[in-house]
Amino acid sequence: MIPMVLGGIGLFLLGMILLTDGLKAIAGPSINRVLTRFTRRPIVGIFSGALVTALVQSSSVTTLMTVGFVSAGLLTFTQTLGVIMGVNLGTTSTGWIVSQIGFKVNVSAMAFPLIALGTVAKIAGNGKVAHLGSTLAGFGLILLGISAMQDGMAGLSEHYEPSNFPGGSVLSNLLLVGIGVIMTVVMQSSSAAMATTLAALYSQAIALDQAAALVIGQNVGTTVTIIIAALGATVAAKQTAVVHVMFNFVTAIVAFLMLPYLIQFMEILRDTFLWEEATTLAAFHTIFNCLGVAIFFPLIGVIASTIQKVMPDLGPQLVRHLNPRLVRIYSAAIEAARQSTLDVAKVMIALAYQEVTGKVKTRAAQEQLRAASLALAETRRFLADVHPEEGVKLDQQRHVSVFHAIDHLWQLEEALNEAGQAGVAMQAETCKQAYIELVEVFEEVIPLVESGDLDLAAKKMENKSKQIADIRRNQRREVLDNTAKFQINADLALLELEAMRWLDRLGYHVWRTINHLRPEGVSESEERERLAREGGEKGDELSEFERYGGEERMKVF
Repeated sequence: MIPMVLGGIGLFLLGMILLTDGLKAIAGPSINRVLTRFTRRPIVGIFSGALVTALVQSSSVTTLMTVGFVSAGLLTFTQTLGVIMGVNLGTTSTGWIVSQIGFKVNVSAMAFPLIALGTVAKIAGNGKVAHLGSTLAGFGLILLGISAMQDGMAGLSEHYEPSNFPGGSVLSNLLLVGIGVIMTVVMQSSSAAMATTLAALYSQAIALDQAAALVIGQNVGTTVTIIIAALGATVAAKQTAVVHVMFNFVTAIVAFLMLPYLIQFMEILRDTFLWEEATTLAAFHTIFNCLGVAIFFPLIGVIASTIQKVMPDLGPQLVRHLNPRLVRIYSAAIEAARQSTLDVAKVMIALAYQEVTGKVKTRAAQEQLRAASLALAETRRFLADVHPEEGVKLDQQRHVSVFHAIDHLWQLEEALNEAGQAGVAMQAETCKQAYIELVEVFEEVIPLVESGDLDLAAKKMENKSKQIADIRRNQRREVLDNTAKFQINADLALLELEAMRWLDRLGYHVWRTINHLRPEGVSESEERERLAREGGEKGDELSEFERYGGEERMKVF
């Protein structure tokens, strides 16, 4: 009996792992888009969280992804509130699936063909076919696990009556809640704990009120996963974990206090719709989670502001998104690196504007530039631990683009360390037009970057950068001609040309940085088209070479 129950739990857990991994691999990019795009409003976040959890059949996966995305900056803390509530609704889908399919189908007629077909697809196929094989085999194992648990519980019910188990009194129900928590923590799956409880109820090993108390505890047990995930994470991730714990505990307390009334209500529904006990328990799980959403939803604003006041983010802002745990979630890790690099870019672009206009305060600027440089190095080290996932082309494209942006910011840092160029650029007549163009575009672009409109910022910066490059080329010829005619002092000419190149480099690296930090990054085809428009990689070697800087640029003289 007990070995069969334990074996059934093992089959169910193995099936859940295969099913979840397969579904996550097949629908991974879609899951990312749902969680990051459809959470702008809390009500939409609830549906998004419920949909994703029901899709992958794992509240742990969704909560871990949510923590990862909020750490990466893909989601704000406020946006996660709706998702967390949705996760708890979505996890109730397991009860409905098990009660409606697990106990009502011929397991051998359905499970074994699924396992066979899934195994063949996993071994012989590749890519999505192999992942689909994992999904099918996993579902077949889940059915076998449910069947084994059902048979084991049936044997258990012959030796133990429901009256032998605790139930009825407040203390007895509290003990059952505790057992439910332990079941989820030990199994590391609320779905497996729920399926075990359903099997016991279906086999009449326990009564409905006892099963309901166990389910309340299992709902609380899911908080352990997110607590562990939030350890060492960003403040926003910890805030999300606090909300998850609050929601589950408050929901459990309300459900526990109302348990007698909820049981009576469920019995009325059971008798009205002629439900089986397992279906009634699945409905109970859904109803008390809906009750929790009804309590929390009107208080989202108050909860968010209170937690942010109690747990303010006082850490280093430039690297606040770099949570080492994110390296396991490819899309979230790349977004974390992009957000961190973008924060550094905002600092450096602001410093570039201050330096060009002469508004820079030397000591403060040096401290800011040093902090930005350290953050950039930390981001680069973080990216070194991130490994691409097969078949996720958009994330791989963004991965490469972040590296490009970091490289341009290193070049921009070198230019910012050449503080003497700003004075020449402001005073030299030959630099006047380029200087005015750069100041004007900085004043337009900086607010756009701060507001997140990187597409428009990149477009404006590209146009001005090309104008400044044309001005530099024309002015260079004119200055060199006048120097040869002894109309301009040679030393002064070199200083002015260097200042002109400096302005050009600032504009170019800021443009390329912003362009690569756009949410979708820059594809290889876009980069090839750009090089083709500009005459190819060797079409204007001097322009590209001077923009990037380096000691050899002086060889032109």
